[in-house]
Amino acid sequence: MFGRSLPGQGVLTVRVIVKTTDPVLLSYVETLLTDADIAYHVADRHVSAIEAWNGAFPVRVMVADDAYDDAMGMLRAEGLESSLLS
Repeated sequence: MFGRSLPGQGVLTVRVIVKTTDPVLLSYVETLLTDADIAYHVADRHVSAIEAWNGAFPVRVMVADDAYDDAMGMLRAEGLESSLLS
């Protein structure tokens, strides 16, 4: 889990749900989260792009702690169980 303090809002805690070197999987996960109206952040996207997605630098998809269960449930329902970090 990661945390960040926001002015007037306390600490926002996020959790990693997917770690991948597969750009197709990343695109699919982003589409599913967007369609479900779940806010997310992709960490390390630019490092992977610079390295031409060679697998050395996986990207991490993170969601807020309070959206974690919804995001994981939705991705499991889509058959992505093997791609999830639990």
